[in-house]
Amino acid sequence: MKNYKNITYEGYHPRILVTKEFTEKNNFKYCRTQEEILEEANGEGDFLGFGKGILIDYLDWKNAKEFYEDEFVKKVEGGKEKAPEAINDIYQTVQNFLDYMVFGWMKALDERGISASRTINKLSAWLWILGREDLAKMIDNDDLYNPYGTPALIKLCGELDIEAPEDLIKFSKVRV
Repeated sequence: MKNYKNITYEGYHPRILVTKEFTEKNNFKYCRTQEEILEEANGEGDFLGFGKGILIDYLDWKNAKEFYEDEFVKKVEGGKEKAPEAINDIYQTVQNFLDYMVFGWMKALDERGISASRTINKLSAWLWILGREDLAKMIDNDDLYNPYGTPALIKLCGELDIEAPEDLIKFSKVRV
């Protein structure tokens, strides 16, 4: 398996590496069309727009450029900057999701309110991209937010057969 760059800062929990087995076991698949991604990115569901940044990474330049600043678009179209390439690698997508989930544990434990909320929004966007709307809907449930998204993160770990860190469980006061 290719070694993918960690998209977050290293935290105090170990990185979980993507595998083919994990991807298949959790029924992750890259199944979204450009039109579906564009519609979701322009949707109303992501109040603060945190998930939109994830979705844009999966759009080709033709569809993504509306989300970039005019100055950047002019540079790309003038040949001064390279257009971002759409992510189309299922394993990179799952690795990005896993890296951000582990990063989210740290944000929750550090009681970072907006960052914890952003974690849930971003994880939900990746789950949607990966065809797991059921899990995206689950973690978007406001009843699973307090404190700092930890109940949603712990429940997500359970659904994906990932061992939730003991410090996260203890902090959340969720019974596992």
